[in-house]
Amino acid sequence: MFHYGLLFNEEKDTNLVKELLKNKNSISKQLEQKENSRLTFDGNEVVSANSNAKENNVSDLNLIKRKNGWIDQKFSVVNNQEDSVLLSCNCSSCCRESAPENSESGLFVSPLDTAAASSSNISQDVIDTLLTTYAWSDNTITYSFYDDSVFNNYYGNEANVSEVSEAVKTNVREILNLVETFADLEFVEVDESETGTYGQIRYMLSDNPGYAYAYLPFGSRYDLAGDVHLRTSYDHATNTNGFQNDPGRHGYTTLIHETFHALGLEHPHSSDDGDSLDSRKDNMSNTVMTYDFTGNSAGTAMPYDIAALQHVYGAADHNTGDETYVFGTTTDVYTVNGQSPFTTSHRVKQTIWDSAGTDTLDFSGLSLQSGGYLFDLNEGGWLIANAQKVTKNSGETYYKYGTSLAYEMTIENVINSRSNDTIVANAVANTFSGYTVGTRVGNDILRDTDELDTLDLSSYSESNVTQTPAGDNLVIDLGSDGSVTVEDYFAVPEANRLSILLEPDSPEIETIDETTNVAIAEIGKITNLNHNEQTITLQNNYENPVVFAQPLSYNGADPSVVRITDINSANDTISFYLQEAEYKNGWHTNESFSYMVVEAGTWQLEDGTLLEVGTLDTDRVTSSGWENISFNNDFTETPAVLSQVQTNNDNQFVRTRQQDADANGFSVTMEEEEALRYSGHSEETIGWLAIDSGSGEWDGFTYQAGNTGDVVTHNWHELDLDDFDTAPNLLASIATYDGSDASGLRYREIAGANGSTIKIKIEEDKSADGEVRHTTEDVDFFAIGGSGILTAQAYDPLSSTIAQRLAFSEIAEDSLLEDNMAIETDFI
Repeated sequence: MFHYGLLFNEEKDTNLVKELLKNKNSISKQLEQKENSRLTFDGNEVVSANSNAKENNVSDLNLIKRKNGWIDQKFSVVNNQEDSVLLSCNCSSCCRESAPENSESGLFVSPLDTAAASSSNISQDVIDTLLTTYAWSDNTITYSFYDDSVFNNYYGNEANVSEVSEAVKTNVREILNLVETFADLEFVEVDESETGTYGQIRYMLSDNPGYAYAYLPFGSRYDLAGDVHLRTSYDHATNTNGFQNDPGRHGYTTLIHETFHALGLEHPHSSDDGDSLDSRKDNMSNTVMTYDFTGNSAGTAMPYDIAALQHVYGAADHNTGDETYVFGTTTDVYTVNGQSPFTTSHRVKQTIWDSAGTDTLDFSGLSLQSGGYLFDLNEGGWLIANAQKVTKNSGETYYKYGTSLAYEMTIENVINSRSNDTIVANAVANTFSGYTVGTRVGNDILRDTDELDTLDLSSYSESNVTQTPAGDNLVIDLGSDGSVTVEDYFAVPEANRLSILLEPDSPEIETIDETTNVAIAEIGKITNLNHNEQTITLQNNYENPVVFAQPLSYNGADPSVVRITDINSANDTISFYLQEAEYKNGWHTNESFSYMVVEAGTWQLEDGTLLEVGTLDTDRVTSSGWENISFNNDFTETPAVLSQVQTNNDNQFVRTRQQDADANGFSVTMEEEEALRYSGHSEETIGWLAIDSGSGEWDGFTYQAGNTGDVVTHNWHELDLDDFDTAPNLLASIATYDGSDASGLRYREIAGANGSTIKIKIEEDKSADGEVRHTTEDVDFFAIGGSGILTAQAYDPLSSTIAQRLAFSEIAEDSLLEDNMAIETDFI
């Protein structure tokens, strides 16, 4: 492992700083004290700090003057400390590709004073884990980009220093603009010139870092202070590590990380100054300065970073009016006053800072989530789909993507989503709205409410809702629209309960009979799909359609899968093509397959059969881990489960694999061809369906759902199906992971004297070797003897007993995704 450090005489360096503080006019004389300072690189070549400057034909005095703005700065000691060590960031967050190439390097610097008071709602101990003793002493900070047309030599020891690309410059400007929205800082870009002008923070490419590093503000080498070095070979956007990437990729987060070093922050796990962050909190959901890269990458400063920088530089006035944050279909995309904080096509973690006003979070546009959402309005709280929350065995919690709220800010109002929402109130007056007659809003839970809070049900009259005590909780039944459970409503005196607004004189709610069936699905068959994309128009209208389209027939033997390229709910169309494994030529003969489109949600057939459909976003593959899916409602027995990749974000050949299904849930991941099993895959949306095992009639069509048992191999296996008049439409997925070779399913219809039978087999590819034998696996299947529209009724446990209500509440609370694999994502 490569290690380097700049080692100076600590006593002389500290004395130099003190003299500089006393008299700037004697700089030349004081710089002479640096003659005995030495540079050491792994104990090899040793040169004086002064000699490095002379080799570039520039004196130390000129170097200081050239650091634009430095000469007018004032220095003082932070917390009465005179620590003279400056770390240049060379951490795995910055250096990591497959593994850290470099370790930390130490530099001596001048200590500075910090400004603002500590946040009262985040522990000072937490803030301290990110603070060094150094910061810029003025709130206006210049920055620049090394200009190779002006400078032929660089004052540091880095090799092949050069200018960053325009794309990186754009990213840096965007990051600094975002910092200005929460910290009381003004960044002024300086054009580098022949007169020796450049910024206090300076960005450049060089060959020294394994990936990237930065120098803290000021040091014995004042010229180096604030310099950010990026490895030249990563100035691209071809993979997640490239610095030209949009927010949501590691390269962009690294630019944030290095900028924060240049502003004076350190790694939270660093114990050199006697403090370190609790390992259960040390992850990128809290700070970009972490080494723990769980979940998607951050696109902004995270809550601890904002608190630390505001502690040093003060807080910015930002969004001081009455703002409404309007969220799109996911919790990591929002606009305020019609503007987004940034534009990206990636899933991302981000933080909101809002300094004043009465503010509203509008979640009415979020897509339906079978697992529901969590909206925690407290400082440092998160706004996420429950499926994006991961709790490890260690007790560490992180969030794959979503939006967090900064400390020292308040949100007053919430407009709910159409899914099951758990809303956690904060200490100010909150109003919970979005409940409108005739609008399905799910079964919501309100937590930590008090007399300051208001539940706005003014669209409903008192006679049209049912209020039922359930222990200490109050359950408000809104009929077919959903329900609201106010936790601990009766656990406090009446004077301390939230207000519930109902309209006494409003007309009765026009309810829909909960037993009325509605069109939720359709099934059909395609007989002519090949490598060319094909689009079909659906018969029904859907809000959140989920598509299943496997197995594939066996007219051509090259390993193939039906790849969905677009699900357009606005136009009710689906586009797909037949995708061969990467090692094949991509051309394929016509194949047949059955497809089923189902509205996401939980449904019940007339015979009582339970059906649940949902989606999740993941970049996991079999070599990196599994996603654990918890059903929203417990099945009485293990259901038959289907899964299918819904998107085409990464055009590498990919299928799903499943395992560990029971009545409560199952695990799923993606799988590329065998030769690429360790190559990783971009994030895709996976659709899943679970249905009670058994057989019956669905809208006049005979159907059967079940599991084959552990019997299916690479040889053809006849499905044990009930009697169908004709060969049924078949949907199936491999349900176990007994064999780790990349595998999919193929089927064929065999005509016989007593009708057609269906056989299936497991298909391996030959991308890694010529062997295609596969051990026995379970296969889950759904067969139905007909095509067309299918109906069901919405399944609502709250329509029954209080015991069912409580059970459903517990399920909703316990349905947060758990991941014991602790796989690091987003990095090669």
